[in-house]
Amino acid sequence: MPRLVTAMRRVAPLREGGSRPAIVEADDDGLYVVKFRLAAAPSSSAGS
Repeated sequence: MPRLVTAMRRVAPLREGGSRPAIVEADDDGLYVVKFRLAAAPSSSAGS
């Protein structure tokens, strides 16, 4: 059974893919690569 950990801080973004993956530090002092669900797309500024 997988164990539950809580992400404490975002260490670094990974610049690959559109899913906004990142390295986070968890409460067990481990580093994990996570994929954020429903990550916001970068906004674009359209000139009028």
